[in-house]
Amino acid sequence: MAPVNSAALAALVLSNFSTAAMASLTYTALSKEDLVKKFIAIDGDVQVSNIKASTHYDKCTRYYSGGNSMGFAWEKDKINGNLTNSYLIPDQGIILSTGNPLHFESNDSDQQTTQWYNSSGNFFDYDLYKTLNNPASVFDACYLQFDFKCTSDAYVPQISFEYMFGSEEYYEYVNSPFNDAFALILNGNNIAKLPTTETNTDVVSINNVNYHVNKQYFHGNDPGTGMLPDPAGIEVGINYPQIEPDGFTVILTAVGDPYKDPLKSNRVKIVVGDVGDGILDSWVLLSAGSFSCVQLTKAPSQGK
Repeated sequence: MAPVNSAALAALVLSNFSTAAMASLTYTALSKEDLVKKFIAIDGDVQVSNIKASTHYDKCTRYYSGGNSMGFAWEKDKINGNLTNSYLIPDQGIILSTGNPLHFESNDSDQQTTQWYNSSGNFFDYDLYKTLNNPASVFDACYLQFDFKCTSDAYVPQISFEYMFGSEEYYEYVNSPFNDAFALILNGNNIAKLPTTETNTDVVSINNVNYHVNKQYFHGNDPGTGMLPDPAGIEVGINYPQIEPDGFTVILTAVGDPYKDPLKSNRVKIVVGDVGDGILDSWVLLSAGSFSCVQLTKAPSQGK
């Protein structure tokens, strides 16, 4: 994230200081078919079929707009320091949440929780479970799934999409079994990965993207760790009061290779889940119109 030039800095500082009062997302409940349509690029050479979703998708998903009103990132999350020219979230897109998508806004709680699971089931998701190292159980998983073909024969295609992940599990439950996570699974393989990693995994999760490891992809936003001690040497505080998650990633870009046979259908599953227990919500935001069959040269999950 490059610092903005000095000529633009004053305007951006004013913008970010007023963001908490002015920021507002607009949410729309859509059918699973229309959610997928919003995700697909108009000129992305994508043919979609066989759309499926969580049984509670009407509760755990929304289309949103107005993301740029959330403002810009502080350089190294230092309030009153330098503002970057990187928006915090995509301007419009799809939210999937382990809780209520509408609770993504306004950091008014350190413990935001909506539980969908009950005595008849915990909304477990085996595909997400398989992407994690030694996971506990998965709760309140929210997913969209669809089959697709890349329709252009002008090139060997790739697929790409933009996303960011945030959670209330930060900072208290870093390096714990409560390792909420997100995956985008293409033909059985998770392509929502970090471009580089300091650990033995590149999965996007609480334990693998935080204030301690892979922190170049992380924004801290925790009002305090309550009864638990604050992490040693880490400055805790609300850097982005317009956003509820106590920590969240920069906007990342995932890239994957579909089948080369244009007649063969590919399968994509987008899923976010609570891990270890069903409390403290997590969100994933997917940029509208960012899913396409294209040939890219940048690294997988390149941070913006």
